[in-house]
Amino acid sequence: MAKGLTIVITVLILIGTLFIPVQTLGQVHVPFGARMNGGKIYYNDGRYEKAAEQFAFAVADRPNSAEARIWLGMALSHLQKSLAAAAQFDTALLLDSMHYKKMQKNEDFKFQAFTSFTQATREKMNTNDTNEWRVALHYIKQALKIEPESRQGLTFLAQLYLQLNQLEELKLSAQAIMKSDVENPLGYTMLGLYFFNQPDWD
Repeated sequence: MAKGLTIVITVLILIGTLFIPVQTLGQVHVPFGARMNGGKIYYNDGRYEKAAEQFAFAVADRPNSAEARIWLGMALSHLQKSLAAAAQFDTALLLDSMHYKKMQKNEDFKFQAFTSFTQATREKMNTNDTNEWRVALHYIKQALKIEPESRQGLTFLAQLYLQLNQLEELKLSAQAIMKSDVENPLGYTMLGLYFFNQPDWD
C-alpha cells in the first residue's frame, strides 16, 4: 500500500511540474508568438523602443525567422538606428526572398527598409575602409531591389563602383538604365564616368 502511494505521489509531482512556468535564473520564458504580438502592439502604438525589445527577444528565440527580423528592422529604423536596422532587413531577405514582394505591398515596410539600406550605405561609404564599401555596395543593391528606379540609390551605386574601381559593373549598370529609360540622364552620366576613368582616357 505504501509503495503504491509513493508511486501516486511521484506521478502527481511530475504532472505538477508541467504547469510551472519555465524559469531560468528567475526569467519566465515568453512564447515566440506572444513576443511578436506584444511587439506589434507596441509598434502600432508608436512605442518603438519597447517594440524593438520584444522583437529582439523573438529573434533570439528564433534566429531564422525572417518575419521577426523584418519587424525588428522596422522598429530600429524608427529609432534612427540605420546600421542595425539594415543588418536585420538584410538577414531577413537572405532568409526569405519572398519578403521583397511583400514589401512592395506594404508602404511602411518598403519605406523603412529602403531608408535603412540607403542611410547605412551612406555611413559606410564615408569611411576609408574598403571592406565597409563592399558592405555598402551590397546594401544599396538590396535597396534597389525594393526601389529599382531610385535615383538616390543608383547614384550611390555609381559612386561605390568608382570607389571600388569596378568600372565594368558601372558600365553595365549605365547600359541597363539607358535600356529601361532612354531619357534618364543618370545612365549617360554613369557611362561618362566609366569612360572618364579608363586608363587610356585622353
